[in-house]
Amino acid sequence: MRYEISGGTFPVVTCGLANGEQMITEGGSMVWMTPNMQMETRAGGIGGMFSKAFSGENLF
Repeated sequence: MRYEISGGTFPVVTCGLANGEQMITEGGSMVWMTPNMQMETRAGGIGGMFSKAFSGENLF
């Protein structure tokens, strides 16, 4: 994985992945991606929804 941090007040990390590499990100943290990437999401079930509600995190 290659990455570059850019920006001052609102920094962004731009990552480059090789074939077969994967990355786990926090929900709502991705701004853009190239069309050749495949995204898989998991909601975390009912337990995950309750923990997000109590922590103030976005439910969706």
